[in-house]
Amino acid sequence: MAAKSAINISDDALLKEMFKDWGTFQTRLAQAIEKKSPSDVRQTLEPWLKRNKDFMKQLLVETQGKVEKLPPPEAR
Repeated sequence: MAAKSAINISDDALLKEMFKDWGTFQTRLAQAIEKKSPSDVRQTLEPWLKRNKDFMKQLLVETQGKVEKLPPPEAR
C-alpha cells in the first residue's frame, strides 16, 4: 500500500480501515453535495473524521517514537 510506504506506519489494520472505502466515500460525499443535503454530508463525513482522528493519533505516536531515537543535531 502506497500510504504505508509513505508514512511507514506499522498498524496494518488501521491503514486498511482508513482507506478501505475511499471510492465509496468520495461517491457518497459527491452525491450529498449534489443533493444539497447537509445531513447526508454530515453522515458521510463524521465516520471519516473519526477514522482520520484515530489514524493521526497513531501516526503521531509512531513518529514521536522515531524522532526520540534520532541522534542530537550536532551528532549528525
